[in-house]
Amino acid sequence: METALLFLKKSIAKFADTPFFLLAPAEQKEIKDEILSLFTSLKHELEQNDFKDTDADRLVAKVILILSADTLNEYRLFDSLFDISLKMTAGDTNRTKSEKEFAIALEKGLERSKPFWLMMEQINKNCKSVEEIKEITKKVLGREMQIYALDYFLSIYKLLSTSSLEEQKRILLKGHGKLPALIEDGLADDMLIKVVYNLYDQKLLYRMMVDYYAYKKVFLDIGDSKLDEENIKQIILALKKYCLSLVLLSKEYEVENLTDGLYFPYGQGISIDSLIKELR
Repeated sequence: METALLFLKKSIAKFADTPFFLLAPAEQKEIKDEILSLFTSLKHELEQNDFKDTDADRLVAKVILILSADTLNEYRLFDSLFDISLKMTAGDTNRTKSEKEFAIALEKGLERSKPFWLMMEQINKNCKSVEEIKEITKKVLGREMQIYALDYFLSIYKLLSTSSLEEQKRILLKGHGKLPALIEDGLADDMLIKVVYNLYDQKLLYRMMVDYYAYKKVFLDIGDSKLDEENIKQIILALKKYCLSLVLLSKEYEVENLTDGLYFPYGQGISIDSLIKELR
């Protein structure tokens, strides 16, 4: 069982921090096939040892069903694996290091994936007309994204661009005034929860998630490493690219000016075209 646990822990780690659908198609298939093979063998073993129709058998069957779907609902997978993990260690106060690490990876995956898949369920349940989706998109990109994302990201970017190395470290780790620390924000997914998951246009939602995780990757790659000059350069570059992607998206959806926010680092009402020039 320890070998199976180590295998699962390694597989789950590949998408605990990043959505499964953002992995390369070949990697998605490999992970699904390997986990499916493991649980198919496990179910066969349970049936051979007179455990058919037990709780364990039903939990394993549930995982197989989730993995057999064309689109993997990773939230349901994490949730089912977490149930199995709890059952495996129920009443055990001496869990192994692998068991503890596996549970932590599952908790991370659950926390990250839950809002997205709940939003997907909401979209599928509450069908919106084309016009309603356009109105929601206009509101999210023209107002909510400016208040909760662009105003903050542009403010931090401008500060970092004009600060010394020590000041940059302080801004990244502790924030500036009422602006939260960028590293803390970069790992918190506020952008997704406050902006992206309010969209009903699924293509746009996926596109914004791709851009967001391309930006977030720099924080995941740095992890617990020391914040040095090279890491800071990478963060500033990633932030600049992300700000530009959001501004270009605004222009694409006919948002003309930055009108909502608190800080307006480049001036209230600045045109989107002017921001594009600033960031290129």
